[in-house]
Amino acid sequence: YAPDPDDWDNKTYVFEGHMPSYFILNKRTGFLIIKENTPPGTYQFQVRVSDGAWPDAVSTVTVHVKELRDDAIYNSGSLRLADITAKEFLELRGKQRSRYELLVDFLSEMLSVPPDGVNIFSLMDVRERMLDVRFAVHGGPSFLQPEKMHGYLAAHKQKLQSFLQVSVFQVRVDECTSSECSSAGGCSSTLNVRDTPTVVDCGTMSLVSVTVESTAVCSCPGREQSHQSCTTYPRNPCFNGGICVDTQHGYRCQCPAQFEGPECQQNKHSFHGNGYAWFPPMTPCFDSHVSLEFITDVADGLLLYSGPLAQLQTWDHEDFIAMELIDGTPTLKINHGSGTLVLQLPGNINVADRRWHRLDVRSNSKEVRFTLDRCSGAPVKEMEGLGSWLTTEDHSTCEVTGVTSNTDRHLNTSQVLQLGGVNEDIPYIYPQLQHKHFTGCIRNLVVDSKLYDLGSPADSQSSSPGCLTTDSSCVNMGYPSCGHRGRCHGEWGSFSCQCVAGYTGHQCEEEAREFSFDGHSHAHYQLASPLPARRTWIQVLVRTRKHSSVIIHLVSREQTEYLRLEIFQGHLCIFYNLGDGNYNLTLPSYRLDNGEWHEVFFDRHDNELTLRLDGGGGQREVTGTWSRSREIIIDPTAVMLGNTFPSGINKSFQGCMRDARLNGRYMPLDSQPRDGVSQVSMQGLSAGCSSDSCKRNQCNPPFTCVDLWRVHECRCPPGHMIRVNGTRKFCVYTLCATRPCHRGTCVAQSPSKFTCHCPEGYRGRHCETALAVYREDVGLSFSSLFAICICFMALLALLLGIFLYTRWRSYKGLKEGVYHVSAHHDGWEDIRENVLNYDEEGGGEEDQNAYDMAELQKSLQPSPAQSVQYCRSRALHHPPPSHHHHLLHQATAATPSAQSLDPLSRTSSSTTLPPSAASTSSTTTTSLRRDVPPTRPPAQGQARPPQLARRSLSFSSQDLARYLCEIIRDADQHPDSGPFDSLQVFSTEGGGSPAGSLSSFSSAGLDVGSSGDGAGEAVREETLGEWGPRFEKLRALYERAEASDL
Repeated sequence: YAPDPDDWDNKTYVFEGHMPSYFILNKRTGFLIIKENTPPGTYQFQVRVSDGAWPDAVSTVTVHVKELRDDAIYNSGSLRLADITAKEFLELRGKQRSRYELLVDFLSEMLSVPPDGVNIFSLMDVRERMLDVRFAVHGGPSFLQPEKMHGYLAAHKQKLQSFLQVSVFQVRVDECTSSECSSAGGCSSTLNVRDTPTVVDCGTMSLVSVTVESTAVCSCPGREQSHQSCTTYPRNPCFNGGICVDTQHGYRCQCPAQFEGPECQQNKHSFHGNGYAWFPPMTPCFDSHVSLEFITDVADGLLLYSGPLAQLQTWDHEDFIAMELIDGTPTLKINHGSGTLVLQLPGNINVADRRWHRLDVRSNSKEVRFTLDRCSGAPVKEMEGLGSWLTTEDHSTCEVTGVTSNTDRHLNTSQVLQLGGVNEDIPYIYPQLQHKHFTGCIRNLVVDSKLYDLGSPADSQSSSPGCLTTDSSCVNMGYPSCGHRGRCHGEWGSFSCQCVAGYTGHQCEEEAREFSFDGHSHAHYQLASPLPARRTWIQVLVRTRKHSSVIIHLVSREQTEYLRLEIFQGHLCIFYNLGDGNYNLTLPSYRLDNGEWHEVFFDRHDNELTLRLDGGGGQREVTGTWSRSREIIIDPTAVMLGNTFPSGINKSFQGCMRDARLNGRYMPLDSQPRDGVSQVSMQGLSAGCSSDSCKRNQCNPPFTCVDLWRVHECRCPPGHMIRVNGTRKFCVYTLCATRPCHRGTCVAQSPSKFTCHCPEGYRGRHCETALAVYREDVGLSFSSLFAICICFMALLALLLGIFLYTRWRSYKGLKEGVYHVSAHHDGWEDIRENVLNYDEEGGGEEDQNAYDMAELQKSLQPSPAQSVQYCRSRALHHPPPSHHHHLLHQATAATPSAQSLDPLSRTSSSTTLPPSAASTSSTTTTSLRRDVPPTRPPAQGQARPPQLARRSLSFSSQDLARYLCEIIRDADQHPDSGPFDSLQVFSTEGGGSPAGSLSSFSSAGLDVGSSGDGAGEAVREETLGEWGPRFEKLRALYERAEASDL
């Protein structure tokens, strides 16, 4: 961008300095083109602009490249601003910041996220001076859900308008407010994303992004939801870690055990009395049906609220819906935009009884019905077989109806749905509500057959997924009470189990067996007890290729009333007569005759009938209430499976069945009575559900036979596609044979073209790029947490025990005294060059830190003998007190004490002798016994034997010598001292040591008995000979030394 007054000149644009590798510059127009797969980041470079006449200008360009992931787009929030364009929103206003930057700061402050976590990625001019702004906010491990952003923006709408100085027309762009869909079943707003880039350029700043548009679809979103293949969805359609599985008619979800919805929804949520949970807005059909179940023991509370979050302006919609408990009585408040209708059940009803209750709200245009527990307890009287005009019923205690005021006919709510309470931290005071919180659990929130996922609210407080009150009954010693294949229906202190389709057994651990019906078959049953007249439900797994056949047939005793569940022209259908005529209800969108296993479910409450296929939801579910009669008394002896009653041939079932249940009772296919159901007769049934189509049909090469269950198909080998030339088919090699899609599925469009369908977590043309997919933790059960805590505590106890044991061993070693070494390894302790760090009895040896250990380990002088000499000289001038005496032994060969004296005898260097003792004959020696307490000599003034002469060596540390001498003197003079410690000098040899080195036999210390008569040598040899085989080497050294002297 280089502003120029004469902009008509021809300019030239070139890079200045560093050439950016990811950008291309158009030299004539100055347009920058970014290359594909440019890494995210900030790039800065300079561009020189010249027109050939005036001085060149150099512009600095900063490009911020941000990755726009699919989850950012589908978790994006939106605003519709009035009287502004995209260019005006982006440009700087003089010295003021742009509205783009102001909105980033506002979202950052309101949602408590850093500014770089806010990404405004789309600015679209939709109408004349109307602007749609789309943004994503990354908060923590994932993007914030749009309901949270929309809720807080709606609550602070006035503040946002003042901050941006612009009018906010809509929070959450909803095209249905301006669309005409009255002739359809409803309206929903969908988001369309195109790769075509949208450029907003205001000179100094430009925004380039994908094109995102919101459009209105005139349909009922809940009932008309279709199921496509897994790869057609931008993200996994299965919630809570469910696995998406493709079938011939759309996807199915394989769910973890704790999630019961058809798309693995968490169907329960707990509230603790002062909280709330936010979920996506309700988009009910024009003929709407909203239902939920709850359990509580508190008489007052707010179950549900969907409506305004801020003070309304004159042009704002005031639509809202609220369900409250007032003194234990359910109350509905609903406003279609022109006045509030309040429907309250009779005051004698109290639902705060610790039982599950169900509330239904049905609205057909202006008429609204509010029903408790489906009126299952209301009295109904019918004269069987005489027509509906003799039917009487009383719903006054369970249902209330009303009509909304004025002309508005439908509920239009675009704001967040609040369950279990409302957020009171926002400025709005909710004048419509009497109570603002709820204590208890809510489950199975369904809006027009769409089951809400209650596991991951956009915002919540004092609430949690699941139901803490009842789920505790579903866990026994850390194991699910109903097993991993069972669904536990918890009550307040009790529970019941229901196995998922295809499983049976006490813990739902057994897989139900398959049985084949040959087309001329039936299974006739008799029930031990009658079925309820107002409730019937059937569940069975079927597999067939027959277009029309009967699954189960139930009749009354007169056979005028009946329920017949069958496959009619490939579709699931129920034909029935409850006493007032023949009716039928068909599920038209999906077929059952495709050879796949299908879960069929039929449910009747009074005159309301529901069909579900493969879990239901959307187009897989249909509900009808054509009949006015509500009861049918079924003959317990006339229950027919796989045929009509009485049995015929035309509509006999052909295919396979398993796990057939009637009102929860298993209908055995193996002739074994079970759950009060026994077989009367059986024909044409066989165990198993095999197929041998490829055995009976062969394919010509290179085609291969594929068994599609009782139908075969000849297909090309992998990597090839079929081509048709007239009546001839042949296989053509395609690039899919090279497996170009690394982790995805290759779909050949032609021999040279293919597309890759990437699984979740991968993208790219060949599915080569792995994404960091965040999956929210579904959480651990109470039993798992308890087991983890027990293991952790056991580990702590084990570590504590090991620590205490090691400390006790250390203390015991200190208390018992010296460090013992076995006799076999005592030579290991004779280390001459080091001072060993071990604790031994005596004073001062534990103080190994307060003194310089380096001087003890390796002296700076040849020998520390000067210390000994210094102590000896001080002892001559300061003799010890008279009560300290030393024991003297005569060194003779006849006494044991004399035998212990040899050139290696360890004598104390702390002994002090008078000078006259040094000249005494060498036949007597003095040994200080440091291993026994001192004893008094016979006489006080007895002369002391002479000591061995020691060679005095120089030593520089006088302080050390003085300190050691004082320590030795204090220990020797103690009156109650035990055996003395002895200072053993191992680091010197020669005249300064009483024990000479083994490597030098000519030192002075070896001349123990040298008197010229050979007595010393005789004593030495005799002593070494008596010491045993361990000293043979030492004795050999002596003999070798004597031989060398000769």
